[in-house]
Amino acid sequence: MKQLLLIVVASALLGTGCERKFADDIELIAPNVTFKKMAEVTQRTGIQFPVGATGLGYVFFGWGLMMRWLQDQRNSRHGVDFAYNLPDFDLNAYYTRYCETLLAIDENLGRLFDLLEKKGLLESTLVVYMGDNGFQFGEQGLIDKRTAYEASMRIPFLMHCPELIQAGSVIKKVVANIDVGPTLLEITGLSTPKQMSGRSFWQLAKGNDIPWRDYVLYEYFWERNYPHTPTTHAVRGERFKYIRYHGLWDTDELYDLLNDPDETTNLIFEPDYKETVAMLNKRLFALLAESGGASLRFAPDRGPTFPKRHPQRSEASDFPKQFYGTRE
Repeated sequence: MKQLLLIVVASALLGTGCERKFADDIELIAPNVTFKKMAEVTQRTGIQFPVGATGLGYVFFGWGLMMRWLQDQRNSRHGVDFAYNLPDFDLNAYYTRYCETLLAIDENLGRLFDLLEKKGLLESTLVVYMGDNGFQFGEQGLIDKRTAYEASMRIPFLMHCPELIQAGSVIKKVVANIDVGPTLLEITGLSTPKQMSGRSFWQLAKGNDIPWRDYVLYEYFWERNYPHTPTTHAVRGERFKYIRYHGLWDTDELYDLLNDPDETTNLIFEPDYKETVAMLNKRLFALLAESGGASLRFAPDRGPTFPKRHPQRSEASDFPKQFYGTRE
């Protein structure tokens, strides 16, 4: 094998505002890409929108046992009914802009691959393509990236190196962004420092079977700036995801990702899954203990806060029916 060349392409497409910002970004990345051209590509290929993302009037079809905070958040800065506190916000147009902006990256990746092929380096070059965070575009009636739902907590991640990785192979194990650093270090022949939390999945990428984690820990701490999203802890495995909320008068969540990848049915109160909930709750606190996360950190307030709700959009929700009763 030739000497391995490593190229990492990481993208953070943060577009929360004006068209001019998008135009500046596109001009810097690829001067030959214009809005007119991107619009033509969009019309020619079409765009598949996220499940349930229909902009204003988002329909919770099939969603059972919705959490109070989740229903309330749809009318907030990070919800589809009042996104970014803009009364005329168009979620579908916003999603389309993201897809159009990615065209510049796709075209330049093509130029990069062409160059590597001409130099005879394509087969032995590892190209890593990834995003820095997930993002909701209407899933669960939300936007943004602070929840433990799949669209928020997962990122796109592709690796290309024909000499070492079989084309079309998929890692089914639970790999996290904390594993990216150790993996790149192993690829370059270096060991992982003790202070790093993740571990290398390079052997998995090459198709080798090695012992791996059963669940990954997810944490989000409430921010005064965005008071509509609660402190969240979750464990995510190959099949189940358990989400626990802190300091909130609401229910937790359990999803069978194998049979319900869009997380439409909360199984937290289902008798058949009682033992699963107990096991994952125990696993959550074990992972918190292992990572030194058993205590909450408080920091001084900083920046503005965005508590606004639209007076004519969706109203505050009721408690789950399981909370009503006159006996324990």
